[in-house]
Amino acid sequence: MDFSRKMHEIVRDFLREKVPDPISRGKNWIYPSYPREDATMPRVSIVVIGTSTDEFGLGFKGQRVTSRVEVSVWIDSRREGVVDGKKYRGSGLREALGDKIINVLLEGRPELLQKYDIKDVRLATTSVYAYDPARDIYRKDLYFDFIWDTKKT
Repeated sequence: MDFSRKMHEIVRDFLREKVPDPISRGKNWIYPSYPREDATMPRVSIVVIGTSTDEFGLGFKGQRVTSRVEVSVWIDSRREGVVDGKKYRGSGLREALGDKIINVLLEGRPELLQKYDIKDVRLATTSVYAYDPARDIYRKDLYFDFIWDTKKT
């Protein structure tokens, strides 16, 4: 399996398990792609935007892999949702979901290490987009670096 696909699956499955749908639709709302124009909101998209590998030093077999993953939160202005027991709407919901995702991934480091052998998760940066009135969308991108090792035989 290639690194990008593996990271998509790990991040998608971990977030689906740990971040409940804020409007309780009872279906998946976290996807490994950007939403279509007619997609229901809120939505979280996951895109692996780059992967790099570094060889271990002399005498060691394997690589250190770093994958940069963009996790985007998409909200329409009319949607109201609940995050950690509190109601939010529009940009407030975008921020609450963004914070929840950051906390889940950073505080989930021990579980990610145990389940998937992810050595570290780092929040690289965030990007908040201005409200898009044509699409009625609030968006926030969260960029994470996931680090793990491979072993060559």
